[in-house]
Amino acid sequence: MGCGKEKEHLSKECLSSESPVSSTLSEESLVVDQDAVVPEVEQEEQQEQEQEQEQEQEQEQEQEQEQEQEQEQEEQKQQEQVQQDKNVQEQQGKVEEEEVSWATQLEHAEIVILWSTIRRFFRYRPIPGVKGTHSKEDQYISVLSEVEPDEEAADNNNDNTNNGGAGNDSNVPVLISISDTATATPNTKTPTICTTDDVISEALWRLLISNPNLQSLSLRQDLLHFRQLSQAHPSALGSIHTVSTHQVKGRLPILPPNVVKVDVAFEASNGRYNREDEPGPVNQHVEEVIVKHVEHLGQLQQVFFQAPKLKRLVIRDLVFQDSLAVRAKDAHRSLKSMEVLQKMEEELDELAAVSSGVQFVRCESIRRHEKDSSFPMERLFRFTPQLVEFYNLYWTMEFASVFAEHCPLLEVVCIEERSSRQQANLARSAEHPIGDSISPLLTACSKLRVVDIRYEFVDTKKVAEKPWVCLGLEELRCQFVGVPYLTAKEHKTVDRILAREEKEKNNKKSAPDTDTITTSRSEEEEELCERTKRAQEIRCQVLTQLSKLSRLKHLTLSPHLKNTDFSNADMYALIYRSKKDGLHYINYKDTQPDTLHLRLDCGLDQLATLTQLEYLAFESMDTMMRKEDIEWFAKHFPKLKEMRGLALDTHVGVEEDSEKSALRELLQTLRPDILHTESLCFL
Repeated sequence: MGCGKEKEHLSKECLSSESPVSSTLSEESLVVDQDAVVPEVEQEEQQEQEQEQEQEQEQEQEQEQEQEQEQEQEEQKQQEQVQQDKNVQEQQGKVEEEEVSWATQLEHAEIVILWSTIRRFFRYRPIPGVKGTHSKEDQYISVLSEVEPDEEAADNNNDNTNNGGAGNDSNVPVLISISDTATATPNTKTPTICTTDDVISEALWRLLISNPNLQSLSLRQDLLHFRQLSQAHPSALGSIHTVSTHQVKGRLPILPPNVVKVDVAFEASNGRYNREDEPGPVNQHVEEVIVKHVEHLGQLQQVFFQAPKLKRLVIRDLVFQDSLAVRAKDAHRSLKSMEVLQKMEEELDELAAVSSGVQFVRCESIRRHEKDSSFPMERLFRFTPQLVEFYNLYWTMEFASVFAEHCPLLEVVCIEERSSRQQANLARSAEHPIGDSISPLLTACSKLRVVDIRYEFVDTKKVAEKPWVCLGLEELRCQFVGVPYLTAKEHKTVDRILAREEKEKNNKKSAPDTDTITTSRSEEEEELCERTKRAQEIRCQVLTQLSKLSRLKHLTLSPHLKNTDFSNADMYALIYRSKKDGLHYINYKDTQPDTLHLRLDCGLDQLATLTQLEYLAFESMDTMMRKEDIEWFAKHFPKLKEMRGLALDTHVGVEEDSEKSALRELLQTLRPDILHTESLCFL
């Protein structure tokens, strides 16, 4: 028992002795465990904090982005608003510019039209401040200065006064005459006597003054206002260089020095021209004059006298009722004394006292039938030695002779006549001599560049008589006619004669010792052969002259002459039945037989010098060309762009020419760059 108690006591002591150590170990293990747990917690806390910070940063970024977006939207709205405001301002500016452009940026003004339009508008509408009608005899006192206008009217009056450029105060009444504005004082209460016409005229002149870019002006009779305003407001009206007006007693009016072009009408209502009246004023600055309703050459003499530096003259139309030439003709018919006739001729020759430096003349609306009225239009050009260009609707032998003698500087002659000359060509007869109205120019005017008189003639028989001097010619359009020609039957006869003689010649060569019978030509055969030889010589002479024009670019040897006036019953006589297909066709009879032959055996090779040629026309010629001639064309005209004469004829009822088609196809194969065309028809 005792032993057992001792063992228990010892075990308890052991246990008690061992417990401090174990407790110490447990505490240490706890400490170690706690030390290991604390970092993990801290890390978790840090991670949570970091996550929170990241979330906060993300939220802040989102907020910043939202704020930026809001700012961008606001800025965009502001920009859109600014752009809208800008667009509105631009639109308003455009409207203002349009209004300003209409009001102050005019370049041309028709006073007559504006005055008539406004006058008609106010025919039944009273003008504020004006008591009266349109009659200039009924003058009334304007009460505009005595009436207090409303604000809008006052503003309009101020604007009109300021735009007028007269240097007046804005309170000066509008109806004060422009010529009196220099002496007007502000707040003037003196009423002005005026009519509706005065008001309209005043407003129109104020409109003109407010347009500093005005270039041309059409007037009535009020040139005095224009001259006064030009002196008072040179900056406003100094830009005007063209004036349209009426003559006064057949004279040009006095014009400001800035006006260089005048469009004037010689109307009898403004006083007829009288050679005994004093000469008109001289306008040294005028360089171009357009005249209308010319009665006789005395009026043109006045133009030359009043515009000594005239360069361009345009004649719109002529009036023949009272022309000096008609008076001379009537005097001759009435068997008056020779003194009267001599006086009339002196009036016509009086132009010799004036020599003009005009360089350009265009005649418009002057037809050929009018030249038969004995108006000596051609006499005018005896006194224009500086003439360079002439344009008209008809051409005469007198023009050619006058130009050849008195206009050595002439460069351009262009005649625009068409249908009447076609009829003249179709009616041309061999019994009548050929009126050569072009050779005088070619042999006298050395500076010619353009001769476009396509329906006039050059007599080929006279070409060799005098050489051409216009070696710088670039464009020649005319007709070369008068070559002796043979009919188809005569051609066959000549071919038979030549074949017979060739056969006899060959027989003689093959058997020289044998007596051969030589058939002599009859008188008829000799005459045919002589005509053939002469025709070939003439064609060679013409081509020789043409070969000297090495600068030629456009050459028309024969124009289009088809007449398609089917209202004429004679046209139906031209219908025939073809032997090829039995169908009916129309023979327009436009081919001229007495023209050139473009063949090598007729001197075609001489045209090799025309290396600048771009256009060639021979529509109404029987050229008699062959394959070798076409090959020569393709080789020697490198710059040729257009040809008229081989194109497919598309006119009504024309039978296709197989020979011409074959030549055209050959040329198209050799030179596909050449355009084949045909001229338009004229009735």
